[in-house]
Amino acid sequence: MWLASFGASGAGTAELTPIIVLGKREIRDVSGVSDNTLRGAPPGTSPLKQINQLPGVAWTGSDNLGNYEWGNDLSVRGFGLNQIGFTLDDIPLGSTHFWYYNGIDPNRAIISEDLDRISLTPGSGTPNVPSNNALGASVRLYSGLPEKESGFRFKQSVGSYRNDRSYLRVDSGQLDSGLTGYISASSTIADKWKGMGSPGQQAFGMFQRDPGEAVTGAGARWGSYHDQLNVKLIKPLGEHRLMWFYAYSDKRENDYADLTLPVLQARGYQLDNYTAWKDALRDTDEDAYFGSSMSYRRDHLTALTGEFALAPHAVLKLTPYAQRDGGYGDWHLPSSTNGAMTNLQLRRSQVQSDRNGVNTSLTIKVDQHEFDFGLWLEQSRFTRLRYLYDLVDWASSPVVNLDTPVASLMNRNYSTDSAHLFARDQIQLDAQWSLSAGAKISQARTDFNELQGLFPANSLTSSSTVLPQIGFNYQRAPGNEIFGYYAENIGAIPITVFTTNDFNRNIEPERTQTLEAGWRHSQDALTTSLSVYSIRYRNRLLQINNCTLLGTCPSLVANVGTLGKKGIEGSAQWQLQDRWTAYGALAYNDSHYEDDYVSQGHVVPTAGKVPVNSPAWLASWELRYAKGGAFATLKGKYIDQRFASYTNDLAVPGFSLWSLNTGYTCLRCLGLQRLATQLSVENLGNRKYISTIGQSGFSASDPIGANTYVQVGAPRMVWISVAGTF
Repeated sequence: MWLASFGASGAGTAELTPIIVLGKREIRDVSGVSDNTLRGAPPGTSPLKQINQLPGVAWTGSDNLGNYEWGNDLSVRGFGLNQIGFTLDDIPLGSTHFWYYNGIDPNRAIISEDLDRISLTPGSGTPNVPSNNALGASVRLYSGLPEKESGFRFKQSVGSYRNDRSYLRVDSGQLDSGLTGYISASSTIADKWKGMGSPGQQAFGMFQRDPGEAVTGAGARWGSYHDQLNVKLIKPLGEHRLMWFYAYSDKRENDYADLTLPVLQARGYQLDNYTAWKDALRDTDEDAYFGSSMSYRRDHLTALTGEFALAPHAVLKLTPYAQRDGGYGDWHLPSSTNGAMTNLQLRRSQVQSDRNGVNTSLTIKVDQHEFDFGLWLEQSRFTRLRYLYDLVDWASSPVVNLDTPVASLMNRNYSTDSAHLFARDQIQLDAQWSLSAGAKISQARTDFNELQGLFPANSLTSSSTVLPQIGFNYQRAPGNEIFGYYAENIGAIPITVFTTNDFNRNIEPERTQTLEAGWRHSQDALTTSLSVYSIRYRNRLLQINNCTLLGTCPSLVANVGTLGKKGIEGSAQWQLQDRWTAYGALAYNDSHYEDDYVSQGHVVPTAGKVPVNSPAWLASWELRYAKGGAFATLKGKYIDQRFASYTNDLAVPGFSLWSLNTGYTCLRCLGLQRLATQLSVENLGNRKYISTIGQSGFSASDPIGANTYVQVGAPRMVWISVAGTF
């Protein structure tokens, strides 16, 4: 339930709809982003960035929209992207990492214009979120419903660095059978903001793209593109309902160079992978590489959800789903000796992932009790291959013959079976007090087989005992609530443990114990929230970076003790008069490692140190104006300094960013039901800053940053968009 509805802006006016929304009668801290806020972002903005204004959230990326997935990172209360659970309409999205094994990034799972709302539960252990890795927060995405009336809508945007995005949607309206549905498509082509990446692509080349065989033809069709197709159908069956969702994504993205701090300081923010082959040949220090470096993915995601009223107060929901993902990444791999280039080859990494599962829930209401039961089952199969190819003439051009690889570097197969069971009773004691008590059990088993013979075949199971979930909500008066909860959770052991020097069969899954309390208030023009939390994070798994990005040495993965987290988060939203809305959020996180650990026989003194990539202070602010059809939003984000080594001898500075959105909405203009124009500016102050850190992991000690890779943030970028509805 929500304190403020996710309503669309009114006819012919730009209404002061909420900037964020808060959960109502929840035992946890729950906040969300309204559809109006989603629409106000630049077209094509990733859902990961869309929640960046919420308390305790820190998003970083290499481009201003969050579309370059290798450069994306998300932190909530200090938990990283691979420790956050994501769902879309009850479909588990799994891991969102571009090269990981059992999931899909939200930006590929749904077209951003088709999103209706996003909700965030920053505390861990949400029982009804099907995820193996939600040690931290849970993020739920909801697609919009089909319209009751038939219609057509479009949006066209152009922006900096040859950014061109088109969106089309057709709604069937409600047919005589009661069926409603829509089909939508989007196409984005763009240059990079630095380095090589000229689009060379046509808009809406869907199903007929050349995803990147450019290395065979001396450089044709460089650049990034993303084509998507969504279909949603809803069919009522008396008291029951069926909903089918399908998403297609075809995406290619040119890489931005990963830079170490010494290279960044010496050569500047504009350094990127080289556009000229002769420059790549000269760089024997390997500060950067040839600009052919790219990644490609094609995804199919589908689900059929059935909602069945078994009795007047009992509802069963079944969501079987399937995902198919395939793709590859290319990189011209240099070899040098004594300062001279000796060879260049093309390295291609291929991936294939298949997921099938079912997510079920049963809700039964009896008197003041609401019982929830859930079962999630999933099978995923993941294959990762890697090959080397010789170039036709490496000394003169990047052209490669892909007919026959000269070496096979990797042939790894992973098979994971997951099961998640939960039960919960939510009790409404009276008009003021409600209690919630439940538990869940999780298990994930992975079988590993390396056909190259480099690592032995192994299996590992991550399983939990009963994980309790208890909480309360006390409503002192309408719109004035106090809440609290305690929860435990585990995270599945990552598949990287199978490719270390010594396989540790006794490794334990990470576990969290979370205690949270808070207050929510909504009355008249003011909405506020305040939460405090304490998290004990045990059996922490550490992956230590022991070599450069170019190397193939395995990292070390081990349990290294406990981490303690304490924090406070608050937000406030004011409606000032009739035309202005102001919003602010502030979060403080006090996290420290509690133990030292031993690496290669040496004690690494991490006790008392701050975790890597975990800013202590985060702040968000926003001012919104609306009058008639005109609207404008000015917002900002501050991310504090982040440590980039486990002993805290390396840190990157904090930064603040501003953005601006303004436009006008007109009804019944130029023969359209609705016509809207918008100007969007990201990084308004053109700030230079270090964005994502630690793409290849972190080191125990790295005082000058020579072994830690970073991505720099994008400069100021501008978009203009026009949207219409027939």
